[in-house]
Amino acid sequence: MAIFGEVSKALTGTCATGDSGPTIMLADNNNDFYGKVEATLVLDAAKKDLVGVTASFAEDSEGFAWELAYSSSETVKGTSAKLSTSGSTYTASGKLQSKETRKGKTRTEILPFTIVAKCAGTNW
Repeated sequence: MAIFGEVSKALTGTCATGDSGPTIMLADNNNDFYGKVEATLVLDAAKKDLVGVTASFAEDSEGFAWELAYSSSETVKGTSAKLSTSGSTYTASGKLQSKETRKGKTRTEILPFTIVAKCAGTNW
């Protein structure tokens, strides 16, 4: 996962179809900088487009906690997300709304992102 620069190379998780549709849930619970990084990709039923993206980073060494999001149904100006696939590899990229919170103050901005997930197969 990358936001400007690399956030994590150690994301692991699941690819499954649940109530929200095909969903990829990833986590790095021992991240060197953030402590914990989580990301969720919700795909459309055909697994061709992104319905939503969320990510969160626990408090970093400078005291910032991050919440990032994109929703195709509630698009925030400047946000975008596209999905490309190659076999069982799914690459999400675009721009997420970022909410950075430090000492009770939140700053909002739009940040570029890339998330690459490799699922065990294409039938999930």
